[in-house]
Amino acid sequence: MDRIRSSKLSMRIAAYTFLALSGVAWMASSSFAMSLHQQTAAASSEQTTASALTVKQNTESDTKLAKVAITEDELRKRLTGNTWYLRGAWLSDSLEFSMRGKVLGHPATGSFTLALMRIEKVHLTRRNVELVGTRYALHFLGALPYENPEKSVEEIRITPKKKFVRVVIAREQVVKPKKSGKKKHAEVIPAGGIKDQTTRKIDPNAPTTESPAEAEQMLEQALDRIFAPIVDETMLATLPDYWQRYYKARLDGHAPDMNAGDSLPASAVDRPARLLKAVDPASNEYAQANGIAGRALYRVVVEANGKPGNIAIMRPIGFGLDEHAIAAIQAATFAPAMKADLPVAEVLDLAVMFRIYSKRTDELGKKSVATEPSSPALPGPYSVKDR
Repeated sequence: MDRIRSSKLSMRIAAYTFLALSGVAWMASSSFAMSLHQQTAAASSEQTTASALTVKQNTESDTKLAKVAITEDELRKRLTGNTWYLRGAWLSDSLEFSMRGKVLGHPATGSFTLALMRIEKVHLTRRNVELVGTRYALHFLGALPYENPEKSVEEIRITPKKKFVRVVIAREQVVKPKKSGKKKHAEVIPAGGIKDQTTRKIDPNAPTTESPAEAEQMLEQALDRIFAPIVDETMLATLPDYWQRYYKARLDGHAPDMNAGDSLPASAVDRPARLLKAVDPASNEYAQANGIAGRALYRVVVEANGKPGNIAIMRPIGFGLDEHAIAAIQAATFAPAMKADLPVAEVLDLAVMFRIYSKRTDELGKKSVATEPSSPALPGPYSVKDR
């Protein structure tokens, strides 16, 4: 009996011990679960806070970008009232450009002296910038490159009344993403470009952006590729050598450097170069309509073979006439200068005359040619400057 009682007691103690251990394990498990729940809740709270912060930062960023977007009023203040050089010397009165500032189509080009634009109206849409204004030409007043440049040139309007110049520049499309995260695209052409609803042109490389700041930067770059406030280095590099020599001389304050090598001045030769055959320089409709006439001065190297070499502009006339004068000089023939009975290269200054054509001047020219075959038509295309 005692053994049986002892066995039952042992079983009760074991059962109590098992229950106690189970209770401890349950409490430990509950504590772990509670701790895990608390950590998970804390992590979830941190993620929610971080997500809210990200949304707030994105919202603030979008607000800042929206403020960066250029406005029509800002463009108007910046562009109107000033005269701008058209970098490509485009002569067309209707010009269209891609959003990167590349001219569309094949507009006529000419002298940069005929390619100035004074912007009077600015219209900004989501797709385009439209600029309306008038064309101006440079008229040089006879100053040498090292004389006062402020009094050496004037700007003359050459756009007729009730006419205007129109420039349209495509804008990069700013698209806003939908709430689902998918981008909202503008009308996309199969070739990958965006059709401009105003110009009906297609830029095959036209991208879209979600950033107004990026769109504004692209517009700024396009404007800089189209317009120049002055003849800057980038624009000067596109001009012919004779204009580059003129502007460099004006900047340096001395006569143009002819890079003539072994050419000699008139004082160093035994017999100076002589003009044998002159070519009458052409005029143009802008000069004729505005009464631009007079004398322009050019410095030319007459090579030992009698052909003109390097040419520099000394006293330009503008209105696209200097290009005609250079062409006339290059087409002329000369007798080379002589030194010790040998032909040598010589630097000459040539004066080129421009006139206003009319029935009267044409008749005078014909009479002059008839009575004096050896002399050019009045008042003469050009002559060697008095020594």
